[in-house]
Amino acid sequence: MLTVMQMDAGVSAGIKLMVLHGVISTTKPHGAIVRRGSLVFGLVDGLTLVLGLILGNVISHQAANAIWHSALGGGVAELGGMSLGQYWSSKDRDWVAALLNGGGCCAATLLAGMPFAIGSGAIATIVALTIIGGQGAVICLLREEGGMVAVLRTFGLLLLVGLLSGASGFL
Repeated sequence: MLTVMQMDAGVSAGIKLMVLHGVISTTKPHGAIVRRGSLVFGLVDGLTLVLGLILGNVISHQAANAIWHSALGGGVAELGGMSLGQYWSSKDRDWVAALLNGGGCCAATLLAGMPFAIGSGAIATIVALTIIGGQGAVICLLREEGGMVAVLRTFGLLLLVGLLSGASGFL
């Protein structure tokens, strides 16, 4: 079984590989900015989706396999929906940006939901929230503004979404 640190290392290595091959750039060419922005958009969307699914389902006492299947279905749906939405809404019709958007969303959702495919209860929830925190850190590194502004905005959003979606579990 993979540990959280191994999963985060794999995500970091994947991002470094995309930077190395020019899919994502830390410089300022227009296409690279659009692509990095598309990836950040997808990651944030997937992260907020899975955070809502996990907390809403955990608080309403759903089974671990229901949480995993919610994340799996949501991730696959977001892969198609976010990719097509990005592609159709952009006049550039950049399929790489579209796939980064949808793929980032799907990957964030599946990675954070995975602990419920192999475990349950408090341990799966803690591991999933740790993975979400690691993904939030990756998003902070990819955001243009960087620094504490990126950290406060990213984790502030995750906290707000967590509180609202957790409250939905009581309905």
